[in-house]
Amino acid sequence: TELFIGGGLFLLVVAVEERWAPAAVLAGVCATLSFLTRPDGLLVVLMLLGFATLALTFAHHRHRSRRVCVAALAGALVLSPHALWNAYSDNRGYSLTNGLPSLALVLLVLGAVVLGGAVLYRFDWTVIAARLERGGAQRGVRALIVSAVVVAGVVLYKRGALLGETMTTFSGRIIPAYNERNLRWLGYFTTRVGLVIAAGGLTVVTTPRWRLRRWLLVLPGGLLAPLYLWEAKISPRLMWWGRRFVPAVLPLVLVLMAVALAYLLAHRRRDVRTVGAVLSIGLLATFVSQSWPLRAHDEFGGSRPLVAHIGELVAGKGALVLWEAPRAGDVFDPSRVLPAPVWLEEGAVSAVLRAVPTVAQVRAYRAVYPERTVFVATHGAAVPAGLTALDWRRVEDLSVRLDYWEESVSHRPSFVDHYDVALYLWRLEA
Repeated sequence: TELFIGGGLFLLVVAVEERWAPAAVLAGVCATLSFLTRPDGLLVVLMLLGFATLALTFAHHRHRSRRVCVAALAGALVLSPHALWNAYSDNRGYSLTNGLPSLALVLLVLGAVVLGGAVLYRFDWTVIAARLERGGAQRGVRALIVSAVVVAGVVLYKRGALLGETMTTFSGRIIPAYNERNLRWLGYFTTRVGLVIAAGGLTVVTTPRWRLRRWLLVLPGGLLAPLYLWEAKISPRLMWWGRRFVPAVLPLVLVLMAVALAYLLAHRRRDVRTVGAVLSIGLLATFVSQSWPLRAHDEFGGSRPLVAHIGELVAGKGALVLWEAPRAGDVFDPSRVLPAPVWLEEGAVSAVLRAVPTVAQVRAYRAVYPERTVFVATHGAAVPAGLTALDWRRVEDLSVRLDYWEESVSHRPSFVDHYDVALYLWRLEA
């Protein structure tokens, strides 16, 4: 995804700079292709279509720029039907579960974008942009942008205190959604000072001179950032941020931070350059201090040898391993995470037993795999009560401590935690 996004934006910049329409077509295709894996990528596709339409509107009085924008729009349109089919036909259930807008609403918004673009197309934006670039107008626009960013930042950062905690439903249960913490979590990657610097970078990008190449830096991520920061519809475990913030929002913030620091470091006043140098050094030191402990960390180091050892104990391809049902709420339970690698890497067919296993269930599995030796993996040093009628022999007791990085929804994870794996293997003798 990141490769296609980066390639698409690079080609779009080339197209704008060189007025090369084929690059714009490829840019539209690449950027759209990036978001076709999941149905909720439709929102990004719609954003790209709207962005291309907006760019076309502003390029009205520049023939070569207009040709490039038309090409980018055409490229984005090539795969848009697939995005619609994926969201409203093939994976309609996913779209309903995640609250994607209805097809009627999507088509209505697209129609409004096209109609609005047609109306705005009549304006001479070169004259309007020239007026906005005058000193007084620039100061007014800058003040408006700064005020909007400050207000939005305060509301998002203090959302929990101002508007209360957000809740959602999952498998029929009401659970915290943690949307009020989205901006704070983004600060884990960029630091809170970095967020303030990025806000300053936004004013630098949007106010000095109104050029399409500058807006390319902020519009793709800028249109999605408010949506995801308000309601991300994602697990609070930050490993899942790869679906939302990492491809679009995080690059935007980092680019804006770089723009702001470059502006300060290149300023004509020495005191401003000094501030830029201090902020740059401080951010670098902070990033190093946060990432250095991770350099030597091996997430769940030793789990692969554990899987290989289980494969040796059960004789790999000749085994059928039945796993005791996972314990509720334990995301690292061996019966939840080990059956798949034991099967796919070691060749031992694996299956998770019911919460209350029975002899009939074991016999049913044995009937399907009569040539395989049957094993059962349990959490405790005793076979589940429902299976005691069979003849089992304990093969080995496994006890391993695995390291993993701390998980938290209230603060930035910063230290190594441990998970003790205790597993007992039994072989069916008769």
